[in-house]
Amino acid sequence: ASSEGVNCAVVAIGANDFAPTSSAYFNIYWGFWSTSQINSYVNARIANVNTAVTALDSAGLRLIVCNYVDFGVAPATRQLYSSASRRTRVTNAIAQVNTGITGIARQHRAALVDLSGLGTTLLGTAASPTQFLPIGSVNIQLFNRDTSSHSNPLAGFVDDGGHPHTTVQGAFANLMMTAVNIQTRAGLVPFSDAEILSHAGIAYPPGGSDTLDAVVGLGGYTKYIRNFRCLADIGSQGGTAGPDGLYDNNDFVAFIDAFFGHSPAADFGGQGGVAGADGLFDNNDFVVFIDAFFQGCA
Repeated sequence: ASSEGVNCAVVAIGANDFAPTSSAYFNIYWGFWSTSQINSYVNARIANVNTAVTALDSAGLRLIVCNYVDFGVAPATRQLYSSASRRTRVTNAIAQVNTGITGIARQHRAALVDLSGLGTTLLGTAASPTQFLPIGSVNIQLFNRDTSSHSNPLAGFVDDGGHPHTTVQGAFANLMMTAVNIQTRAGLVPFSDAEILSHAGIAYPPGGSDTLDAVVGLGGYTKYIRNFRCLADIGSQGGTAGPDGLYDNNDFVAFIDAFFGHSPAADFGGQGGVAGADGLFDNNDFVVFIDAFFQGCA
C-alpha cells in the first residue's frame, strides 16, 4: 500500500449490523435472543473488525479504527421501537462490541475514534434523546427527518430517518479530520459552523455565533480519540485531555488530571508495572505511562 502512496487507513465498518431494520435489533429489542446468542453475535462482529484491521496492519499502514454508533436515537428507530428501555438493550450490546474494538485498536496500535461517544454527545441516548443541536446559533431538529426532495434541511436526519443529515455529519467529519491529523500530521482544517451550515444550504444567521464547539465540549474532538500508536499521547495544548500526535508536558498534565479524576484514560498499568488496564489507579499506572512516554511512537 505504501508503494502506492497510501500510508494511513480508516476502518469504520459494522454499525449497520445493529441497524433498526436488522434482525439483530429486532431480536435483542424484544428479548428473543438469549445472553449467549447476543454474545455470539457480538463476538462475530468484533472478529470481523479484527480481520480487516489485521490485514491493513500487515500492509504497514497507520490505522484509524472507529467504533460503532448507536441507531437508538434515530427517528426511524424510535418510530419502529418505541420503548426506550428495550432500545437500551441494543445499546448495551453495541457497547460490548465497542469494548472489543478498543482492544483491537490497542493491540494494533491504532488511533481509536469514539464515534459512539461523539454520537451520544450530539444526539443523546436511547433513553434520553436530544431534540436540538445548535450549529451557528441555528437549532438542527434532531427529532425530524428530511424529505426525499430535501425540503427540510434543518432536519437532523435524512429522509430514511436513520442516517444523520449534512449538518450532523459535519461534526463527525471534524472528528475524522482530527484523527487523520493526529496520525499523519495532514494539517486538515475542521469545518466552521458557517461552513457546515453552508454545505446544507442553510444561511448563517446575522449576528449568529459558533455554538457547536460548546456542545462538543472542553478538549474538542481530540477527547474522542485514543492514540494507541503513541500510548502516552493523551494531552493537547494547554494540558487538555486528548491526543495531538506529540509527546510533551501536556501529556503529563493530562495524565495527572485523569489519574486523580479516576478516568479510564489514566489506567495504564497492572500489578508489577505491566502494561494494561486493571481498573485500579496506583503507582503501576505511573510506571507504565512514563515507560510509554520515553519509548516514543511506533
